[in-house]
Amino acid sequence: MQANITQNNITQTDNSVQFPVDPEPFGFRLTLVIILIIGIIVGYLLISALFSSSGFNILAIIGGILFGALILQIAEYLLKPYWKSNRFLHITADKIALISTKTDEIYRSVMPSQQVNVYMWYFEITKRSRAPKGWYVVSITLEQDDIYLPVFALMSQDDYKSLKRSFTKLKPKSTDDSGDRDLRLAGQQRRLYIAESARGLEGSEMLKANFEQYIEALETRFPQWMPSTRK
Repeated sequence: MQANITQNNITQTDNSVQFPVDPEPFGFRLTLVIILIIGIIVGYLLISALFSSSGFNILAIIGGILFGALILQIAEYLLKPYWKSNRFLHITADKIALISTKTDEIYRSVMPSQQVNVYMWYFEITKRSRAPKGWYVVSITLEQDDIYLPVFALMSQDDYKSLKRSFTKLKPKSTDDSGDRDLRLAGQQRRLYIAESARGLEGSEMLKANFEQYIEALETRFPQWMPSTRK
């Protein structure tokens, strides 16, 4: 059957749907780091040649950093449209699997015909990293027989509100739960932290639009264990 390719690179047929993950693959990020370092060195050498100094050349250092940042932005703009991930989440009636289309490797998978535990949570980014401080990490993880299939998206608070779906807020570990009499909620947080550990180690990132459609696909195809989360 011929597949329909959406604008978000989602491949769908009557029997399966495939979502791209890792919008910024590790090789892409590593290449950008190398380009940044080279750019800083080249910028430093150029400015040192133009404005020689017998002592500590602070101007060359600042100029090198700025030059490297400029080269980084140009490289990211030029490379990102052509640097595609080869990892996908493939959904069929028999299997939900993280696969590599390059090597046909199956990294992790669960069987949707059996019971699958679903964990959905979010937390706020407190330090600027790949996403700005104040953004959310929003995640959904499928677990079956201690096999975790974590997927997440990075989004602003406004984007999160536009999801209009229910996610549990992950409390900081420093939160004192000794006075919490609701053991069910305390147990829920413990399970979420286990799932968050799996996400930190093995999580697959999706773009927000694909993340929404992934949840929609799970709700539509597997209502026996994936109830609607719409508000």
